[in-house]
Amino acid sequence: PWSEDAAPPEASPQLLGPDRLRLPPGRWSVETEAGRRAEVVLPDRTLELHGAHIHVEVAGDVARVEVLRGEVTEHHAADPARLEAPAEPAESRRAPLDADALAREAEVHLAAGRRGEAIKSLRRLVTRFPRSAAAQAGLIDLGRLLEREGQADRARCAYALFLERWPSHSLRGDVASAQRALGPGPACDGLRPER
Repeated sequence: PWSEDAAPPEASPQLLGPDRLRLPPGRWSVETEAGRRAEVVLPDRTLELHGAHIHVEVAGDVARVEVLRGEVTEHHAADPARLEAPAEPAESRRAPLDADALAREAEVHLAAGRRGEAIKSLRRLVTRFPRSAAAQAGLIDLGRLLEREGQADRARCAYALFLERWPSHSLRGDVASAQRALGPGPACDGLRPER
């Protein structure tokens, strides 16, 4: 997942495509799953990650990178602007086409401290791709975020939907515990509490 260690409050990662991210000034931790490829655009180079975990500190137009695991390839260019992807239409940025892209979009919003946007991305993920592997983690993340936002009934529904869709999942016990900890509430219609 993309995550923020410490960055100026106005800094936020910029999603350039489904597997491409630009990091602004600050300290960042970036991790890709095994078998997954992603590009991280920095001021002085682009990194290609393959199942990697890195720490990055961006200061001005230079970046310091520490590789914790995995394979990382650096691509330097005389003109860093050449490395950037062409601008995508706003609609394609708002509505990624696959489950993994929506999961990454939610991670970027979380890293930037935009919980409300992350919740919207996770809702789209679990409704558009209900049986995907990304939706499994997405429902758990959605429940936790809704809980933090004080939306206990909606969090309870996210957990209930996970338990309904994946009754034999190895995290079933943890999810059921999180749901019980929220106490009783209204019945759910998918992600929505019935009133």
